[in-house]
Amino acid sequence: MSRKWYVVHVYSGFESKVKISLEDRIRNSPHPEKFGEVLVPTEQVVELVKGKKKESSRKFYPGYILVNLHLDDETWHIVTNTAKVTGFLGGGNRPTPITEEEALHNSTRPNDLRLKIDYYVAQKQKELRMMQGDYVEDEEEVDKDIMALKSYKK
Repeated sequence: MSRKWYVVHVYSGFESKVKISLEDRIRNSPHPEKFGEVLVPTEQVVELVKGKKKESSRKFYPGYILVNLHLDDETWHIVTNTAKVTGFLGGGNRPTPITEEEALHNSTRPNDLRLKIDYYVAQKQKELRMMQGDYVEDEEEVDKDIMALKSYKK
């Protein structure tokens, strides 16, 4: 029996509760071996709260979880009849699975990606201000901001 990864749509904000509830239903099902992992796609972010760094977990696909299972009528009903689950992403009674690589890539996001995005946005904002002619900051200030961002994200 081969298991595949499926994306399940759930109520936004209830991803962790749905994961716990679904794992309980799986344990109590007659064939728990048909199921694999249940993942909530998250990333670790560093926030500045009252002047102090705080690391927290953030969902980057709110309203979705990833479930590894062998899809048949029994497993489909276990998942879809779990509280706060609206259904599988994909279509009707036979949703389309995603690949193992997509599932593992989408389950966690590396922190350096966030830094690259922030750096890219800072550069684009600087270029836009320069094109509009209202760029008044000197180059040193922008570089200091980018270096502060880099050290803050580490």
